[in-house]
Amino acid sequence: MLDSYWTERSEGRAMTDHIAALRDLCSPASRSIPPYILRTRFERSLFGLAVSVAQWTGLPELKSLVPAYVDRYLEDHAATSASATLLTGASDVLQSFAILCDSSNWSPDGQDPRIDMCREEVLALCDECTALFIGAADA
Repeated sequence: MLDSYWTERSEGRAMTDHIAALRDLCSPASRSIPPYILRTRFERSLFGLAVSVAQWTGLPELKSLVPAYVDRYLEDHAATSASATLLTGASDVLQSFAILCDSSNWSPDGQDPRIDMCREEVLALCDECTALFIGAADA
């Protein structure tokens, strides 16, 4: 599966954990998880993935995935185009997910996680991270 270099690095280990968690949350089996737990796990895993990307590429600590913050963060730091694409993608996915959850008419408290409606974007982000960073570790 993953080579030892990749899994020995703490950022790589965390990244693979977050990717696995996001993939699991996108699976049909996640439908049995209570909505508030599902939303929390999703948001935590997505943010953790973004933090791991920033750490892996040598960027300072990422504190938020709010689009305005991410844009400013990327302007202020020398992010590679690949890491900028991934961080912007994570920010966009989180924003879409939050809007879908918070605007749902199915729940009065915003606890209606709509992972199904952003599943493709989440899995594409996971695939990009896997391809970019596992490819870098194997080189």
